[in-house]
Amino acid sequence: MKNILVILFLFLKLNCFSQTNVEVYSLLKEISLTKDSREIVNTNVGKVLLSYDWKSVNILSEYFLDSNKTKVYSDCLERYLTIGELAIIIADRIDGMNYYKLTLVQNCLGEFCKGNSNIIEYYLPYIHESGLSDFKERYLLWIKSEEYVTSRHLFTDKSKRQLKRIQREKLKAFKNNI
Repeated sequence: MKNILVILFLFLKLNCFSQTNVEVYSLLKEISLTKDSREIVNTNVGKVLLSYDWKSVNILSEYFLDSNKTKVYSDCLERYLTIGELAIIIADRIDGMNYYKLTLVQNCLGEFCKGNSNIIEYYLPYIHESGLSDFKERYLLWIKSEEYVTSRHLFTDKSKRQLKRIQREKLKAFKNNI
């Protein structure tokens, strides 16, 4: 009886913290009702997605190709964003991307969208130009690379202790997948 209770407890505990595709997609749909692209990470739903941390970037990448239009307007691009673009922005905010390696664009001048902390938003036209499926492929290869595991997010509000813990978790997951 004791063993059954322990197994049941572990099963429930492990499933409480996992994110499903349906849950992530429903959160993306909720974010899609936001009016301004600068505010997507400041919404309650955006904060929930960000709290999933690096473990959810694989699930988010599944939605990069979703071309359904949203009500989120980008002043930077002067158009409405798609669900896929929202997933890219959230994935970048969770764990900063290597822009040059993934977008194949070197931004020597450091130009980005003024007043917008979603840095990847500047690169969205270049991502579309090179092809979303190619970007997704490069992204999936990158998040499985040692460079991703050892990289640090430069624009974060996490403490050094939290960043080191995350890096240890990534390294452990990386070693288990090899």
